[in-house]
Amino acid sequence: MRRFARLTFTAALAVFATATLTVVQAGPLRAQQAPGPLVSVRPLAVPLPARAWQVRYSSTDDAGAPVTGTATVLIPPVPWFGPGPRPLVSQQVAQDSLGAGCGSSDLLARGELLAVNPLTLELPVITAMLLHNWAVILPDHQGPQGTFGDRALSAHLVLDGLRAAQHLPDGEFSGDTPMAASGYSGGALATWWAAEEQAAYAPELRMAGIVAGGTPAGLLDLVAKLDGGPRAALGPLVLLSQVRAHPELAPLLNEHGRAELARAGASCALDLTDRYRNTRLDQLTAVPHVWTDPQLRSLVDRLEPGLRVPAVPLLEFHSTADDVIPIAHAGTLAARYCAGGAIMQRLNTPVPLHDLTPLAAMPGYLSWLSDRFAGRPAPSTC
Repeated sequence: MRRFARLTFTAALAVFATATLTVVQAGPLRAQQAPGPLVSVRPLAVPLPARAWQVRYSSTDDAGAPVTGTATVLIPPVPWFGPGPRPLVSQQVAQDSLGAGCGSSDLLARGELLAVNPLTLELPVITAMLLHNWAVILPDHQGPQGTFGDRALSAHLVLDGLRAAQHLPDGEFSGDTPMAASGYSGGALATWWAAEEQAAYAPELRMAGIVAGGTPAGLLDLVAKLDGGPRAALGPLVLLSQVRAHPELAPLLNEHGRAELARAGASCALDLTDRYRNTRLDQLTAVPHVWTDPQLRSLVDRLEPGLRVPAVPLLEFHSTADDVIPIAHAGTLAARYCAGGAIMQRLNTPVPLHDLTPLAAMPGYLSWLSDRFAGRPAPSTC
């Protein structure tokens, strides 16, 4: 993965270098008086063509209990001249971690934008959106504890982040703001979950469209496929996150697995990739081929996108030669949505590397988003 990461990071820097690198400081902080989910807001200086706000906002977990979310809002310095209000895109970066402190806002606050991490791998997409003069919000969609695989929590944090942006001190966004959600790979899961929950949880948001690609649908089948290989970290990520969320699964772990559960609790995505490269999941479990365990499969099946059909136009993109997630997984997901009556377009690219697919597909899905923000009818390949 590191070789692919360096390739993507180099491409990110190439796109990044074409942008205006002047650091734009947001205006002075003012006390938030308006009612709403915003808890606090502070300006950030970031080396991107944008002024930035880090926001903390109220949300809810899967049980409806209150939780505080964090996100960074990036607003281009160039005024928006229309038509209509400036669009806002929620970009779900593939956090894929077991620990706190791995979200986009954490990385930006620590100044890690030029280190190789999931955020920098998505810099080309974020920068391109800013150069379209759209605003971008980067929610820490795994929550304050870095919880991977919590469908409701991630969906709520994405949607409440969009709500919170409407209460920023500079008044850039309102209920009329056209919005979209976008994500790739692990970020695609959070994006689909938010799309499926939006009609019931945040129906007032003016969602124009959803873009997601490289979706790891069929998680446990992917765990089995990748087991023992260079991307084997998906197995421990899924298993340990589920054991942490559901203690009744603890008997599935052996002594080494229990030690890894304690040790990996503060691990970010690339830490996990390095630690579990070429690892067999059987090394951590008390039973062989744990991905066949009925209790684990029942819980993980609840994470599958496609359980509900979003009411907004969808675009799914994938590589026909994806070296990590076969395109058949995307086909299964598309079939679920289409069977439910979704307005969905598929965009395929032949680029052979999972990590480079967002770059190859970017012109197509940004054009699609532009059309949605312009109010043009959405095509469907269903």
